[in-house]
Amino acid sequence: MAEGQEHPAPTAGTSKEQESRPYAVFHRMRTSTFLQCSILFGVLAFCAFGQEPTPSPPPLKPLSPTVEPPQPPTEPPQSSPHGPAKKLPFFLILGTVFNENALAFPGVEVRIRRRDEKKFRWDGVSNSRGEFAVRVPDGYDYSLLIRVKHYQEETREITTKAGEAQQRVTIRMQLATQEKAGTKK
Repeated sequence: MAEGQEHPAPTAGTSKEQESRPYAVFHRMRTSTFLQCSILFGVLAFCAFGQEPTPSPPPLKPLSPTVEPPQPPTEPPQSSPHGPAKKLPFFLILGTVFNENALAFPGVEVRIRRRDEKKFRWDGVSNSRGEFAVRVPDGYDYSLLIRVKHYQEETREITTKAGEAQQRVTIRMQLATQEKAGTKK
């Protein structure tokens, strides 16, 4: 600048006070956040330590080897007005169903009847792994029917033998033939 010229007066936006102002705002904001966190921590600490602790349960006493657990009473089953109650032993029929590609076959209908009867008494469906399980009374011979749409029905005969509690059956389904009556070759 040339001699005789004065420096222009500082404007409102160029003072040192206002140049450092963003730092002051940041400093005040940081201080207020610190104070807020301190107050919150103090309130939480007061609430946590101001409560009385819950008493711990008394320790369990170990069972002495000389004390035996109580035995259930051995009373005969009570009879009903229709006669004495009978306990039927049960027999479990387990099975797995596979399709023509030897893969598990879910959703296959399983029906069971006594061999000397026409009506099916028990039925079920194979699960996602192609397995099924049906509990039937012991002492009878049973007929097992497996069927699903577009496949041939499969039948198995089940005999409940004395001393056995279950029998496992594996069934592989075959596609039904597409032959129609009245077609010429």
